[in-house]
Order: sequence, then C-alpha cells, then structure tokens
Amino acid sequence: MKLKNIFLALSLSSSLAFSADLTITSFPLASVMFKEYNQMFKKHWFKKTNQEINLELIGETFNITNAKVQRGTLDSNIVSLANSSDIEGLVKAGLVEANWKEKLPNQTQPYYSTVAFLVRKGNPKGIKDWNDLVRPKVSYIFANPANNHNPRFAILSALMYAQEKYKTEAEVENFMREFALHLATVGDKGAKATQRFLANPSIDALLIYESEVINLKEKHSQEEFEVVIPSISVLAEFSTVMVDKLTQDKTKQNLAEEYLKYLYTEEAQDFIASKYHYRVPNSQVMLKYQDKFPAIKLRNINELGDYPSIEKTFFSKNGKWNKWLDGE
Repeated sequence: MKLKNIFLALSLSSSLAFSADLTITSFPLASVMFKEYNQMFKKHWFKKTNQEINLELIGETFNITNAKVQRGTLDSNIVSLANSSDIEGLVKAGLVEANWKEKLPNQTQPYYSTVAFLVRKGNPKGIKDWNDLVRPKVSYIFANPANNHNPRFAILSALMYAQEKYKTEAEVENFMREFALHLATVGDKGAKATQRFLANPSIDALLIYESEVINLKEKHSQEEFEVVIPSISVLAEFSTVMVDKLTQDKTKQNLAEEYLKYLYTEEAQDFIASKYHYRVPNSQVMLKYQDKFPAIKLRNINELGDYPSIEKTFFSKNGKWNKWLDGE
C-alpha cells in the first residue's frame, strides 16, 4: 500500500514538473476570441507534447492593466492590448524587452482592425464616407472618448480624412467642428453606445471597430444592418507580446513562445479572420476573405505624434475634441 502511494506521488510530481501554465490578459473585446483560441492552442500543445496545460484568461481594460503595473501586481505572461503604445508602458516598467516589435511578424500584431460604420437597412442616408456624417440631418454615436480607445480612433480617423481632403488648417478645423456637431450622444462605454444605437432608429450610424461592426450585423440579421467601410481610417494595432520579466521560467517561456507563434499559423489566422472578423497579416487568408475586408487606406496615429501627446492634445479636459464639441 505504501509502495503504491509512493508510486502515485512520484507520478503526480513528474506530471506537474512537465506541465506548464500561462496567464493571458487581453482587452475586453478580444477576450471572447482568446477564450476560444486557448482551446485551439491546448489541442495543438497536447498533440505536439502530449501535455495537458492550464491557460487562465483575464479580459480587462488598459486602465486596469496599467494600474496593476503601477502597483506591481500584474501577473500575466502574455498581454494583448488595444494600442501598441500601451506596450511601451510595460517596457518603461521593465516588464517587456525594448525590442518587442522585432520578435514576431507584423511588429507582433497577429490581428488588427480599423474604424467602420454600422448603418440602418438600405443605408437610407447614403453614408459612404466621413464627409457623409456631417451632412444635414445625419447623426452618429460612439462610446465616450474620455476612457475608450475605440471612439478616439474614430475621431482621429475623421481628422486624418479631413487633412487629406482639405488644403488649409482652417478647413480641417471647420470639418471637425461639424463632425462633433453631428454626434447624437455619447455612450459611457462601448456596450452602452451600441445599445443606444440599436434602440434609437433616429441615430444613423454607429462608429466602432470593423470587427464589432461585422459581428453586430451578423447577430442582428433580422434588423438588416449594413456595414460601411470608409475610404480612410486609423489602423488599430492589437499588439500581443510576452511579458518577459514575468515569464523567466524556461518551461513557461517555451510555452509562451509557442502560444504566440501559433497565432500566426494559417489555421489560427483563418480562425481569427473568419469567426471574429479581425484583419490579419496573412495575405492568403486576407485574399480568401477579401469580400469581407475591402481595401482601405489605413493611417497610423503616430503620424500625429506619440500617444501621450495625442491624448493631451485631443482628449484632455482642454483638448481639441472638447473644443470642437463646444464649437470652438
């Protein structure tokens, strides 16, 4: 009996020694995708190593992640955040190596998106581009830019459209004041903005990530919404990296590296594009879904400066967005 117990203990300790666990943090919109991806990766890892693994997923905003960094309580091995500049905060905290963009394809962005419009059945207001949102009797909605990347990207997309369309700064400023004037109301969070759009037929367009626009259209097929991809929009960079300082154990490190590399396989890229409607760097997959992802000119917000400067210039209390809202 004792010998059997000893054998069982040795067996359990051996299996624990060769198993590995990871904690993954993603921004909330992507957490559903990562939940399913984790199941895919578990099967992949078992097939490759014959090992069962545990993957813990945390879906939280950058503000929460940043607070954890400041308190020293971040315990994730991998993070996928809604803005590439967010990763730089982890670099400054000494958690991620400075050369993180060089470690994986597409500057460590296995998926990305942009801002698109969800409009009503038949697109009755004929909304095709940013300039259509400032026509008489047209209104739109997005979440509160005070605490959301998504509406900030919408505002910056409208700005970059205006900068390409108009020759003078005065014309650009006038367009942005008009754009602000046509905002129907602000949803405190992305979900509230969506709910208000769905419940209020007088609001003509919902401005959110393209992935969410397509997802909403599919979920509400009876209402027959339509997806509008503007000619120009901001590139939403969803960087996904290993938190080096918290993944120094060699077993965890090997597992984390494989977890990230598998995101770029054709199987994973097809899954991300087909089911969760994100654009991906795999050109063959994008060609397969070209009807879903029409060509669009994607602009990088870094053209306007680094992100802390953009936040201060456009989204602080005395920033340009609040001034445009006030007609200044």
